[in-house]
Amino acid sequence: MKIASVTLFCNEGFRLNHWVQYFSEYKDDIYLQIIVNNGNPEDTIPLKSAFPDAVVLFSKTSNMIASYNLAIKYVLEKTDADSILQITNDLRIEKGGLAQIHEILFREQQYGMISPILLKKDSEIVENYGAEIDFSNMLFRHIDRNVHYKDVKPDIAFRTGLPGGCFLTKRVVYENIGLQDERINMYSDEVDTGIKCANKGYKLLSTKLVKSWHQHIFPSGRNQRSCSASYFMSRNPIYLARKYYGVSVIWGAFGSRFKLSLIELMSCVHHFKGRESFVCSLYSFKGCFAGLFMKM
Repeated sequence: MKIASVTLFCNEGFRLNHWVQYFSEYKDDIYLQIIVNNGNPEDTIPLKSAFPDAVVLFSKTSNMIASYNLAIKYVLEKTDADSILQITNDLRIEKGGLAQIHEILFREQQYGMISPILLKKDSEIVENYGAEIDFSNMLFRHIDRNVHYKDVKPDIAFRTGLPGGCFLTKRVVYENIGLQDERINMYSDEVDTGIKCANKGYKLLSTKLVKSWHQHIFPSGRNQRSCSASYFMSRNPIYLARKYYGVSVIWGAFGSRFKLSLIELMSCVHHFKGRESFVCSLYSFKGCFAGLFMKM
């Protein structure tokens, strides 16, 4: 077992102490830890101090997918790791869990990626048990969301997509499907990866035998995503529909995201959610049209 972990860090000093604690729970299963700093270059020093054995790479771009690719290329070109773990810096996984999902992943040649069940912060309530891609609009349908852990079945499930947070991928998968699509920047990259894996015959799995928790640690006084996130969450499903499918799927993706943007805008107006929420809803609309007209 030779797992290389990859985690991004972008001006997230408010998470650092928690991250050190979370990492201590799974570090014994890690062969190599790679951190990509795609924020302030001065953060490299505290990162090396907190994780003295890690390889810390600096990415000159804020593009999250390009930053992940920087680490994946490092693993493929400079190490003999057999698998790559993408894990966020605000996610917990139970001790010994990585070894267990690694063993499951390598049971069959066609198994390509695996994720542990993801629970809501410090709870037994499911955030997702993998996902299914809705190919009519290119959106994820999260499985078993808000269900209690004890009610989830089966122990191991096959999925068409694995939401971000924590997933383990065989090295050979990236060697065969290539790196991630950097045009995506952030959000929907898991949908793109799921499609590419299926096209190459790889199966994606999620298991409840290992628990993980997404802690969703935000800066003080902030509890929502940025406006750029709203933009990419609208744009990218439409972009992927254009990348892989025809007119009916493109319009399905556009219609779905436009409707969600409209609901978000109406909610902002009706509930007086404030200026930032209003601006983010406008960015969501902007993303819809960017997805239709962006250069392929």
